Amino acid sequence: MIKNAARAAVPTRSDTRSRSRRAARPASWKKRIKTAFAMALLVVETAIALGLVCALAIFWNFSRELPTFESIITDNQEPVSTKIWSDDGVLLGKLDVENRQPILLKDLGKSKVVDATIAIEDHRFYEHPGVDVVGIGRALLANLRGSTLKQGASTLTQQLIRQPGIGAQFGLNAEKRFSRKIREWLLALRV
Repeated sequence: MIKNAARAAVPTRSDTRSRSRRAARPASWKKRIKTAFAMALLVVETAIALGLVCALAIFWNFSRELPTFESIITDNQEPVSTKIWSDDGVLLGKLDVENRQPILLKDLGKSKVVDATIAIEDHRFYEHPGVDVVGIGRALLANLRGSTLKQGASTLTQQLIRQPGIGAQFGLNAEKRFSRKIREWLLALRV
């Protein structure tokens, strides 16, 4: 009986062969799918990480060139004459010099003119920091669908920054380039 127990503990040649066949058997489909999914997820995460690093580098590059909030406020405090500009940036006329000073919206107080302007031009004015991401997405979708009515996504703050007299002061012009739009967004966020 002791001899039989000792023989059972020692693996035979046939037991070793069956184990090696099982080890050499290809992985199951479930394991292959899980591995492929994990690799795909790793590639996507790497691409997202690289995209975020690139976006941060672009943001850093543009933000170094932009003026500070204080310089925007102090540079625009002098009285200016009223200038009338065309859509393509040509000065059409200049009215008499007025004694005007830019003021903050909170100092203006509630008025029907302010409420009407905000309602027409930028109804989400109080909900965004100067750049309306929801409006950009809406305009992008509408323009991609090819609707006859092209939509813009500029906020009141962006429109202020883009004015010919102010925009030129900060290096903005009427060119239709993505780099100009990024500069405009960054300036609007600072204002």
